[in-house]
Amino acid sequence: AQGNIDKIKMAANLLLTLPGNPYLYYGEELGMLGKKPDEKIREAFLWDYRYEDKFRTNWQKPRYNTDSKVSPLAVQINDSNSVYNHYKKLISIRKAHKGLCSVSPPNLRKTDIEIEGIIGFVRPHIDGNLTIFQNISESKIEFNFNTNHQKLIYKSDSSKIGIDTIELSKYALLILLEDQK
Repeated sequence: AQGNIDKIKMAANLLLTLPGNPYLYYGEELGMLGKKPDEKIREAFLWDYRYEDKFRTNWQKPRYNTDSKVSPLAVQINDSNSVYNHYKKLISIRKAHKGLCSVSPPNLRKTDIEIEGIIGFVRPHIDGNLTIFQNISESKIEFNFNTNHQKLIYKSDSSKIGIDTIELSKYALLILLEDQK
């Protein structure tokens, strides 16, 4: 993601909507950066701006996670569009919908949508099937999909949903719940 907030959020979208147990490394929820090997992938956690941060450790000089590159937690908590609040929202959606946190047996089906730049899948569950669309491209994509029997669970940014069409902004996520009729 190279520090691109939209791509960091897109990675979180896929991690938290695809099957399996998601694992988060500390700092990932802030968009902290790093390089392999694993023991050096994260620098000190950014609780607040450098000179206000009484909790930040100082074992090494930061290379990837400076105040100019990553907003600290104290700032992100109050920003509804932050990476931190994005993770928080997705985790709460995952906890609220059993279809997203079902691990065994794996619950994943393809959608009929096969458009370059769109990842579409269904997470079937007895409590209701969830349809997820993720735009992985840098462009807005519009496609046909009947949303007549779908309830909106989540949509990122300025994406638009009609009865027969969906328009997903770049890197946007859409989660729909099939009406139980």
